[in-house]
Amino acid sequence: MVEVLGEGVGEDLLTRRSSLILTSLKAKRYQAMRPVLAVCVCFVLLGGLALFMSSKHEGSGFRTVESKPAVGGFSLEITPSFTVEPDPFALRTSSGEQPAALIVKVNGREVLRREDRVEGGAPLVAQNITEMIEGENELYVEANPPLDQANNAHAIRAKVVRDGEQIADRTLWSEPGVKLAATFRIQVRPQEEKRKDRHGR
Repeated sequence: MVEVLGEGVGEDLLTRRSSLILTSLKAKRYQAMRPVLAVCVCFVLLGGLALFMSSKHEGSGFRTVESKPAVGGFSLEITPSFTVEPDPFALRTSSGEQPAALIVKVNGREVLRREDRVEGGAPLVAQNITEMIEGENELYVEANPPLDQANNAHAIRAKVVRDGEQIADRTLWSEPGVKLAATFRIQVRPQEEKRKDRHGR
């Protein structure tokens, strides 16, 4: 009887050991397959996203709209309320360009630049601006105050004129302790709409 029990216990131990070995082998195989599975999942997700984006783009009928230059004679008048002068600590480029006291850009293109000292209250005018487009336009103004006035808040008045008619008048302010650097946007209507409004038709 004792021998029979001993044989049964031995078989049970062998069965447990074999099951443990099989379990460990499966676990090792699974661990080896985890990076492969992760890569496959990434490919599936990225492929599905690319397919979705391409089908959405094709079905939206999106077209690139080219900017149409605005018709008319445009000019810009900038009047600082403070003296502007070049920053003495500005880095000088290898091209020999001097540090600017004042810069004005229209839609990212420079239309006015002063590298000398300009007294406050003196209007600076840029004529024949061709960078204006129909629709929304962005104007950027940057001005550097003298060092002894750097801790004050400063203002600049910007006027936009089209064919002798003022279409925008903005006052831009700086925070105390920093130079003035501000952006504002204006809408420029097509010449046809302007004529209709003028004649009431």
